[in-house]
Amino acid sequence: FASGPKGVYHKYQTNPTTWSDWEPAAGPADSQLTSERAPDGRVEVFAINGSTAQHIWQTGVNAPYGPWETFGGAGTEVGAATNADGRIEVFGTSSAGVYHKWQTGFSTWSDWAWLNTTAGPAVN
Repeated sequence: FASGPKGVYHKYQTNPTTWSDWEPAAGPADSQLTSERAPDGRVEVFAINGSTAQHIWQTGVNAPYGPWETFGGAGTEVGAATNADGRIEVFGTSSAGVYHKWQTGFSTWSDWAWLNTTAGPAVN
């Protein structure tokens, strides 16, 4: 996945030695992107560009992606990781501080929770 002035693009592996061409995937332009694999093997992608946060996910393992959906909030940096129990947790920064959001079910998420009120370095 990559983002530029016209939105998000992606390419994928077509066999062990070749990749597809870059394809438009819509999504917010000029975004910081991160991705993580869900416990069932699907990939989820998170985008944040200062004015919006959105995410997209595969509809099944090795399946197409669904439409981008608003993820609530906005910020400047984003990172994701998988918890010990397999749920995805997303971290973001903005001028207001550091915040996080986590999966509460297969397709449900907590609200954003603020970790502090002082912005720090980018979350990688």
